[in-house]
Amino acid sequence: MMKSLPLLLTMLLFLLLGCTPNPSPSNPSQPTKTSTQAILKLDTKGHTAKIQDIIVTQSGDIISASDDKTIRVWDSRTGKEKRKILGQIGAGAEGKIFAMALSSNEKFLAVGGFLAEGHGVNDDLVGSIRIYHYPTGKLLNVLKSHTDVVRDLAFSPDGRYLISGSADKTAKIWNVGNFSLKETLSFHSKQVYAVKIMKKGKQYFALTAGFDNQIVLYNMQSKAIKRDRKNYKLHSLAISKNHIAVCGESKEIQIYNHALNPIQTIASKTKPAGLAYSANGEFLMAGSLSDFNYELVNIYAVNEQYQKRSSFQQHKNLTKAVAFLDEQTALSAGGDNKEMYIWDRESAKVKGKIEGVGATVWSVGLKGERLAWGNESLNHTQLKTHTGKLQKTLNLKTFSIQNATDQNYHRIATIQGDYILSHKAGGNYGRSDAILELQQDGKPIQSIVRDATNGVRHRCYGFYKDYIISGGSNGFLKIYNFQGQEIANLVGHTGEVWSIALDGDRLVSGSSDQTIKIWDLSKLQKTMRPQLSLFVSKTNDWVAWTKEGFYNASKGAEEYIGYHINQGANKEAKFLDVSRFRKQFYRPDLISKAIAGEDLSHYAKGIDIDSILKAGLPPKVEMLSTSRTMDAESATVGVKVCDEGGGIENLSFYLNNKAISYMSQSKAFRNKKEVVGNCTVLEQSIAVPSGEHVIGFNATNKEGNIVSNTPSITIVNNKKVERKPNLHLLTLSINDYKDDSLDLKFPNNDADKLSQKLKSIGKPVFENVYSYALKDQQVTQEQIDRKVAEIAGKVGVEDVFVLYISGHGITNDQDGDYYFIPYDAKNGSDVTKTAINQEVFKSIMSQIKAVKSVILLDTCQSGSMASQELVNTSVNRFGGNVGSAIIAGATSGQNAIDGYKEHGIFTYTVLDAMSNKKVYDFQDRLSIGDIAKYVKYLLPKLAKEKFNHAQKPTIYMNGDTSFAIGGLE
Repeated sequence: MMKSLPLLLTMLLFLLLGCTPNPSPSNPSQPTKTSTQAILKLDTKGHTAKIQDIIVTQSGDIISASDDKTIRVWDSRTGKEKRKILGQIGAGAEGKIFAMALSSNEKFLAVGGFLAEGHGVNDDLVGSIRIYHYPTGKLLNVLKSHTDVVRDLAFSPDGRYLISGSADKTAKIWNVGNFSLKETLSFHSKQVYAVKIMKKGKQYFALTAGFDNQIVLYNMQSKAIKRDRKNYKLHSLAISKNHIAVCGESKEIQIYNHALNPIQTIASKTKPAGLAYSANGEFLMAGSLSDFNYELVNIYAVNEQYQKRSSFQQHKNLTKAVAFLDEQTALSAGGDNKEMYIWDRESAKVKGKIEGVGATVWSVGLKGERLAWGNESLNHTQLKTHTGKLQKTLNLKTFSIQNATDQNYHRIATIQGDYILSHKAGGNYGRSDAILELQQDGKPIQSIVRDATNGVRHRCYGFYKDYIISGGSNGFLKIYNFQGQEIANLVGHTGEVWSIALDGDRLVSGSSDQTIKIWDLSKLQKTMRPQLSLFVSKTNDWVAWTKEGFYNASKGAEEYIGYHINQGANKEAKFLDVSRFRKQFYRPDLISKAIAGEDLSHYAKGIDIDSILKAGLPPKVEMLSTSRTMDAESATVGVKVCDEGGGIENLSFYLNNKAISYMSQSKAFRNKKEVVGNCTVLEQSIAVPSGEHVIGFNATNKEGNIVSNTPSITIVNNKKVERKPNLHLLTLSINDYKDDSLDLKFPNNDADKLSQKLKSIGKPVFENVYSYALKDQQVTQEQIDRKVAEIAGKVGVEDVFVLYISGHGITNDQDGDYYFIPYDAKNGSDVTKTAINQEVFKSIMSQIKAVKSVILLDTCQSGSMASQELVNTSVNRFGGNVGSAIIAGATSGQNAIDGYKEHGIFTYTVLDAMSNKKVYDFQDRLSIGDIAKYVKYLLPKLAKEKFNHAQKPTIYMNGDTSFAIGGLE
């Protein structure tokens, strides 16, 4: 009988693996600490919260600022994001951006909002103003004087002064030359929501408007003050060459001349906001704070007594950020999905639309392992009664997504026995749903009133056992008892919580932040975080993640989530998508465990994001070469690698995602072309096959735990291929281990049979078929390295390369990585110290020029089978690392002993595919894709018939897998 491999390791995957029981359970550690340096956030390539402000630059770029704590710069012509400008944020409100202003020379970008933790911590810093160098995004200065949030910012027309308005009831004027405070204006008694500076000749005038209903004109030289008062709160200002426009909490816009004499009042169907004049002053545009009113953006002709010229009706709710892109073109931002529309000023015809890939989640439903949701906006009745349409469903076990075929899902009840929940107006802001009322037998017995500190509104609500759950604004989701006392604070959402649903103890919530979150209510705590967070794009790409940062994602969806990395309040922040941390956090197996309710804190020990970042940020990489067409065997590609503080290591070139050059920092430095500051310039000659190919490059920090960006170019090679390709097969197989307890029966025979079969079916396709074999005591890392170096020079870029591995291996359930067990390894808890890891295989594959490559892995394990999720995780991590297609089978130890017709069962199915004429295509050719499909069909069938258990292959396909590996004569 074979002995067990280490308990901590669960047997794996690709290779005819060794045999390992499942890991023993561990005691759960303390709850994972929330990072303050790095915060996991969505990046849906668009805003995920209210767009507060937009600016149009002289070149026609668009700058947008949002409650989602990002500033984004867009190319208005293509609608593509050009870059982000980021700063310090926190897990709560810290970092929300309410206002920005760009100096006339476009050197300085001033940013204000809720820029410190607040709520009793650094309250005096929430009103800080960040000054960025706009061309580079570098944070130059932080202005500190306001003691509450900054609501508006404006530069004087000549860029000499900056004015800021704040909820601390003051406006402040700053000297831009040195950004010193020039003057504080204290003539408002409530929040100052809007500010401007006018210049008339040599005189400067500050203009302010606030929630005390006042608009004030202040002569900065004479200190003279002129006021006007309305009977409603004021929040928006605009200035043209002749007029001043102001609006607020009323359905009108007031027009003044520059002496602040009222000259006209414009009636509106909405409550207007976000005023903007065209550059020539001939048109005024107004957005709106109204919900569910489709005349949200209106344009008025100034020279026609402000008659309404056009209405734009594409937005579906609040749209407060407006601007003119040019004299004929309007720009408005807001709506359900935080989109920006570019449209014709006269006809209101849409010219362009800028938006992310996500959408607001308006409704949710739950039924067992099936989750359902809808992205269609709802009216107030649908929201409160949880009757919004469910459009899509997702299976929490398979993550398959389908259109909803029915509405038969659990929502949440607002009636329970003789108890009824309803809402009514009230609170500090008079919102229609600020008060949640609990009635018994038709009589009110308790009220829960919300304000700015706990969600403002009761957007959705319902019963859970003897508790009440309510979702509100700004991400608030809370559980109360029937006495109105807060029992639990469910922390995770950042936008309006529009919908909740309940099935047993599982709660699901949907939000305007475009996420769905799943909560386990079986053990209520004062502060709770989601069991799982989920984002699904409009095209059904998805990513799921846990509070520890572990994630699973559909192909390509990793780019939609990443870490916002704070570098202190006085330095700009950075954003790295999760693919940079794939080595640590890509764990589909742990996502399955989280859904099942398992505590993941044990797996997170030592790999929390703050610990990883202690090694320093990865380098920044720039591709110096450009995409091109050529007629040659190789292309010279230049790159620049800049140290960002964490050093440089593991420099890799890729061809169609397969590593083709893998250099250490020392080797790269020896081969450098030049060094400029902290940047190293490299040039590499890369053999390129005929056809179209993508060449990429990346590197890691010195520690090797964070990957850089991976820029790429496309090369089209028109050089004709003058000969048929060769096939190169390298087999690594071990029957007889040095440690007899690890001995296996079939690997060497399987390797021999595979070689014979490929030589047979390869004749019609290949010029030659070359086979290289290492067996038993030859399978050590040293000899593998020597053999690969020997054959690397023989493999051409047009050739096909197959690596077959049959022996023991393990997958560490702690890190999810695969380790191959060589001949001289000893069975025991320290087996990984002598095992061959994924990085070694990446180095091996990078020496092989052939882009068309595949790894075949036959596996075994004793005791309990490793979970399919763990097997899938390891194969996908392995394949993603080396960049080659992988077809793997995981077999239990007993099955490996018994075999199937004198073969390992997985290898038998591969050989059977090569022998079965029906698997070949109509041109009598057999591709890797064909083999994968056949093995996927046959392996589970044979495993069930022979061993009476389920066994599935794990398949990772990279690039084009339609290339032939054999043919029929």
